[in-house]
Amino acid sequence: MQSSERGEARRFALALVIAIALHALFASILPGVPSLRAARTTPPARIHVLRVARIAPTPTPKPSTAPIAPVASQAVQPIAQAVSGAEAAKRHIHAAGAASVTPPPIAPPVAPAPIPSSAGQSAGAGTRSGAGSLGTGGTGSGAAATGSGSGASAGVIPCGYVNIIALQRERVGEYVRVHVEISVRLSDGSAQVARLDYPFLYPNDIGDPFSPEHLNDPNYPVTFQTPPPELRATEPPLVQYVIAHSTPEGFTVLKPCPR
Repeated sequence: MQSSERGEARRFALALVIAIALHALFASILPGVPSLRAARTTPPARIHVLRVARIAPTPTPKPSTAPIAPVASQAVQPIAQAVSGAEAAKRHIHAAGAASVTPPPIAPPVAPAPIPSSAGQSAGAGTRSGAGSLGTGGTGSGAAATGSGSGASAGVIPCGYVNIIALQRERVGEYVRVHVEISVRLSDGSAQVARLDYPFLYPNDIGDPFSPEHLNDPNYPVTFQTPPPELRATEPPLVQYVIAHSTPEGFTVLKPCPR
């Protein structure tokens, strides 16, 4: 009995071993078995170790008490002063081209011979179309019909202001040349007109009172220009009188006309 039981136990153990071996063999041959695939594809578990760090404030370091050696400063070397050059000599540059028009010299007025009517001083400035600005009057002397004396005479004399009328305006080189005539009122209410035989010259439009920008300005002064020296002796008595009573700046001073 005991030997037969031992034989069955051996046979059962052998059968179990054979079954396990066959099962492993079939599992390797047949990978699509769900139980085996699940066992094979399950990833291994990972264990994460958690570490807790403690942050503690650190004490502020104390400054060093060791002495700091001073840094020696270096002297700045002076910069050599530049020597200023001498001014170059001035040279006249002769540019090519036509020479500019030189205006005739204007000499100071001289007293002409007295005209038949009496002479006197007055106040006023030349104008283009109306009365000029009046200045201070003064005493004068002249030859009247009955003699000479101080102050105004009973003769007919130019008075008021000199009206300068532009007849023709043209440009010559850098200058503006204007041909004019003058009109002067007399003390008896009449007027005399004289056309000048020489033009007035201006350096540019800015100084020309007859330019478009100054023509309609009643406050822009119109000064009288004296003739060249070679023409002065041949001027008519009215022009001679205006020359004699004009300042070097061209302002003619006449006596106010009677009302």
